[in-house]
Amino acid sequence: EGTAAAGFYLDYGSFEVVFIGAAANSAEVPNPGVVAEVVRKSGGNRPSLSLYYDYENGDIQGRNLDPDQYLVPGGPGNGRTIRPDGNRLASYKNFNLGAGGPIIRDRMWGHFAYLNQQNSVAAPPAGVIQDGTPFDTKLFNYTGKATFQMNQANKFIGYLQHGTKEQPHRTDSSNRLGAPVHITGDSTVLQASPSWVYKGEWNGTIGQNMFAEIRAGQFGYNFGLDSNTEGTRYEDVVTNEITGGGRHWLNIRRRNQYTGAMSFFRDNFAGGSHNIKVGGEYLDESGNIKWDQGYADSVIHFLSSGAPTIVRLYNSGTSSQNGLATTSLFDTDTWTIDRLTLNVGARFDRYRVHLPEQTIPVSRFNPTERNFAEISSVKTFNHIVPRVGATYDLAGDGKTVVKANWGRFYFNPGVNLADSVNPNSSDQYVEYNWTDLNGDRIFQPGEQGVEVGRAGGTAGAAIDPNLVNPYSDETSFFLERAVLADLGVRAGFVYKKDSDGWQRLNASRRYENYTIPVSVVDPGPDGNAATTADNGPNLNLLNLDDTTRPANQVTETVPGYQGTYKTIEFSANKRYGQRWSMNSSFSYTWTDEFGNLYFNNRVGTAVPGGSFSHFGSYPLTPNEATHNEYTNWNAKFSGTIDAGWGLRVTPVLKMQSGAPYGRFIAAALNYSASQVVLVEPIGTRRQETVSVLDFRVEKQLRFAADRARLGLFFDLFNAMNSNTAVNINWRSGAAFEKATTVLGPRIAKFGVKFDW
Repeated sequence: EGTAAAGFYLDYGSFEVVFIGAAANSAEVPNPGVVAEVVRKSGGNRPSLSLYYDYENGDIQGRNLDPDQYLVPGGPGNGRTIRPDGNRLASYKNFNLGAGGPIIRDRMWGHFAYLNQQNSVAAPPAGVIQDGTPFDTKLFNYTGKATFQMNQANKFIGYLQHGTKEQPHRTDSSNRLGAPVHITGDSTVLQASPSWVYKGEWNGTIGQNMFAEIRAGQFGYNFGLDSNTEGTRYEDVVTNEITGGGRHWLNIRRRNQYTGAMSFFRDNFAGGSHNIKVGGEYLDESGNIKWDQGYADSVIHFLSSGAPTIVRLYNSGTSSQNGLATTSLFDTDTWTIDRLTLNVGARFDRYRVHLPEQTIPVSRFNPTERNFAEISSVKTFNHIVPRVGATYDLAGDGKTVVKANWGRFYFNPGVNLADSVNPNSSDQYVEYNWTDLNGDRIFQPGEQGVEVGRAGGTAGAAIDPNLVNPYSDETSFFLERAVLADLGVRAGFVYKKDSDGWQRLNASRRYENYTIPVSVVDPGPDGNAATTADNGPNLNLLNLDDTTRPANQVTETVPGYQGTYKTIEFSANKRYGQRWSMNSSFSYTWTDEFGNLYFNNRVGTAVPGGSFSHFGSYPLTPNEATHNEYTNWNAKFSGTIDAGWGLRVTPVLKMQSGAPYGRFIAAALNYSASQVVLVEPIGTRRQETVSVLDFRVEKQLRFAADRARLGLFFDLFNAMNSNTAVNINWRSGAAFEKATTVLGPRIAKFGVKFDW
C-alpha cells in the first residue's frame, strides 16, 4: 500500500504453495522489500477434506515476570508498566476447514476454506490497559476458488476471499505518545473491519512455445474504529496515560487491478536458451478516510505529568479522498548459456497521484463549508529501471554456484502522497499551547496560545515541484555449496540503499530558523532535575527565532534523507535423511538511517501527513537527533528428528540481539512545551539478547487404505521460560528502562490435523 501496512489477513490453511522473495527480485516486481506469492488450493477430481484445530489457555502456561522489571515506586497506574499477568495468554484457538473436489469431473474443480481464529491476552501488543480489560482478537475468513479447464489450451479461474477482524479494545492513541497507558478499557476503541480479495483469471497455451495469462480483480477493506465511551479525552505526554473516549473513524480502501503477461520459450538462440516474459499491469487505487467525530467535542487535551500543556482541535465530519493510478510494463529474459544463467530485465512504472472532487463540511472548528475541484494529476512519476542477475556453476557439476544481482526499485507512493497535500486531508487539526485559565481541565476558546502543530485544512499545503520519488538500490552476492548429497551451505552479502526521501514540513519553520541558544537541564535517567547525582551535562538546544511564523506545509525531497543497510548471512541446511533434518542461519546487519519511532518509543517529532517509510523521520529541528547508526544480529536453528514409534520431534532455537537504544527527555522550548530530545544516540545502550527455545512433538496415523491421515501434535513455546524484556521505556523518569513488553511465559499447545 505504500503505508507500511496491509489491512488484510490471510488463511494459511487455504495455501498450496508459498514463495518468499527477500532479495534479488526480477523486473516482474515493482517495489523494494519482501515479495510473497501464494498459490491457493484448487481441488481436483478426487474429493478432499482437511480439518485443523489447536488450542492454548492460561491453565497450561507458566508465569515469568519479575516485579523489578515493571514496578515503578510511586508511579502511575499502581506503579506498574505491566500488570503482573500482562504477558500471559488467556486463551487461543484456531479452527480451519477445507473441502475440495470436482464440480464437473475432468473439467471443473472447486475448493472452499473457512478460518476461525480467536485469542485473548492480558495485555495488548502495544501499550497497556491498567484495569485488567483483556485484549481480544477474532479473525474470520472465507475462501473459495473454482477452476474450469475449457480445453487443453484454455483455463479459467475464479477466486474470492472475505475476512473480518474484530478487536473490541484497541489501544490507539494520538501520534504524540509512545506506548499508550489506558487507565481503563473505556478509552480504547472498537475495531470491526471486513476485507476482501477477488479475481477472475484466464490462462492459455498458444502453440508449442507461448503461454498467456490475464487477471482482473479487486482488493478492498473498510477499517473502522469506534469509541467505547464519549468521555473527555486526555493524553499525558510524560506518563503516556490516556483517559476518555476515542474516535469514530473509517478507512475505506479499494484497489482495482488488471494484469496480463506472455511467456515465450526459445532454445538454441544467441548461444543459449531463453525464457522471455513480457507483461503489464494497471492499478486504480482509492483511499477515503472518514472522521465522523474526532474525539469528544473534537478535542484532545494533552497533559504533562497531569498539568495542561497542549490542545488539539479537530475538524470533524470530514471525508478525505485520495487516489493513485499505476501503469506498469516489464520485460525479463532468463538466458541460459552452458553454466551461466542470466536474468536481464527492465521495468517501466507510471504513478499518477490524483484527488477527486470533495468537500470539507461545517463543524465546531470549521465555520465555513469548503469545496475542492478534482485534480487529475497532483504529481506524476515515470520510472524506467534495470534489473540484472547472474548465476554461474563454477565446476559444472551443480555443487558450487555463485549468484549476483543488482536492481533499482522505486517506492509505491500509495495514496498518502495525495493525502499529504490534500487540503481535505485524512487528519485535520491544529495544536496550540494550552493555558487552562479557569482550571476546569476542559478547553474553551481563548485558552489557546502559540500554534505548535497543524495537519490539513489549509491551502498552504503543497508539493514541491522538484519532488522526486524515493528509490532503493539493491546489490546481493551469494555463494552456495553442496557439501554432501543432503547438506548445503550458503554465504552472502546484501547491500540496500534508500535515497531521495521526502517529508512534509513547515516551510516557514525550517531547520535553519532555530537559532536562539537555550540551555536545558538533562534530569538524568530518574527524570528529576532536583536530584543531581545522575543529571547529565546541560543540553545546548535552540529555540525558534520567531514563534509567529505562519503554517506553510510543503512536501519536499529532503537533501541527504537516505538510509543504508548491509547484511552478511550464513546458512546450512540438511535435507531429511538418516532420520533427521536441519536448518540453520545467522545474519548480521549494519543500519544507518533516519528514524524517530522504535519499539513504541518516539524519539523525535511525529510528522503529520502519513506513515510512508520515507515520510516523517527526518529531523524538523536541530534539537532532534534522528540519524541513527546501529547493528543487529539474528540466529535461528531448527530441525526434525525421527524419535521412533512414529514420533517426530522438532526443536526450534531463535536468538536475536537486544534492541539498541538511547535515553530521551521532553524539553520545554518556545515553540513546544514538550519537544522530544534524544540525549543519547541510539546504540548507547542495548536491551537484553532475546533467546527462545520451542519444541513440537507430532504423531501421524494413517488409515482408510492410506488415503486418510490423522496428526496429533504438542507444542511447547519458550521452553526455558525466559523473561527477556522485548520493549522497554527509553524515556527519563521513574519508569526508565522498565519493561513494557516481556516474552510470554512457557506455554503448551495441543492440536489435531486431519486430511482425507
